[in-house]
Amino acid sequence: MICLKKIPQDYLDDMLVRLAHHSAGIEGNTISLPATVSIILNGILPVSGGATVREFYEIENHKIAFSNLLDHLENNDKLSVAIIKEIHADLTDRLQYDKGQFKKKKNMIIGAEFQTASLSQTPFLIQQLVYNLEYRLENAATEEEKLESILDKYNQLEGIHPFSVGDGRRGRILMNIGKFLSGSAHYKVYLKTIEML
Repeated sequence: MICLKKIPQDYLDDMLVRLAHHSAGIEGNTISLPATVSIILNGILPVSGGATVREFYEIENHKIAFSNLLDHLENNDKLSVAIIKEIHADLTDRLQYDKGQFKKKKNMIIGAEFQTASLSQTPFLIQQLVYNLEYRLENAATEEEKLESILDKYNQLEGIHPFSVGDGRRGRILMNIGKFLSGSAHYKVYLKTIEML
C-alpha cells in the first residue's frame, strides 16, 4: 500500500481531474477537461460551454467521493459494503433520490447479454465480493495478481449493478483508486490508461 502522505498533492489533483473528466465523459457529460480543472481545483464553473447543472454536479461530486475515499485509505479502512454505498451516495448527491441505496427495482445494462443481479441477491453478492477481494489481495503473490483481482472484482461489481444509476462512475473510481494505491499502477501508466477511457 502506498503512503498517501508521500504522494504529491499535484499528483492527486491531476488524478482526480482526469478521473472525473473521463468517467463523467463516458456517461455523456460534455464539460471539457479545462473546465473540469476549473471546477475541481478552483471552485469556478466557467460561464461559456453550456454545461447543465447535472453535468456540473457529475464533476463536482467526484471531488467529494475522491476526498472521502482518500480519507478511508488514510485511516486504513478496508473496503466494505458501507464504503461502496457511501461512494455511490457521494457521486450521485444532488442527482439521484436513492443515492447510496441498493436498487429497489430490477435494472439492466443496455446491450449486455446477461441479466444483472436480482434485488434479493444484491446485498449478499456485494458482501461476498468485498470478502473475496480482500482475501485475494491479501494472498496475491505479485502485483499482477493484485491487478487481476481488482479488475476481476470490478467486472463482477458492474455485472451485479447494485444501484439504480451511477454504477459505472462508482465502479471506475473504486477500480482506479484501488489499482493505484495497491501499487498496481504507476503515474505514467495510470495517465495513459485513463486517457484511453
